[in-house]
Amino acid sequence: MVAFDAGSWSDFALAQLGASAALLGLVFVGISINLKEFVGTRVLVNRALEAIVLLASVLMTATAVLIPAQSGDACAIEIIGVGVVTSLVVLRLQSGV
Repeated sequence: MVAFDAGSWSDFALAQLGASAALLGLVFVGISINLKEFVGTRVLVNRALEAIVLLASVLMTATAVLIPAQSGDACAIEIIGVGVVTSLVVLRLQSGV
């Protein structure tokens, strides 16, 4: 028995990849439409960056799971790395508010 089988998670990761990419695109469109409001306040800039970072982390995590022929250890290290970097960036953005 294998604790991690990427094949079992591929459909879920593919759905998360598509959803996060679509939502990330919508966030970019929303920011570009309301750019004047965002540039004026640091709080809105930080919140917009936080949304982008969080959606990008889902995108990167799903991509890491979908990499073919990689070991479970490599996938775990990639996912932990994405989680640590995302946490640090979000904490930094929230401390600047």
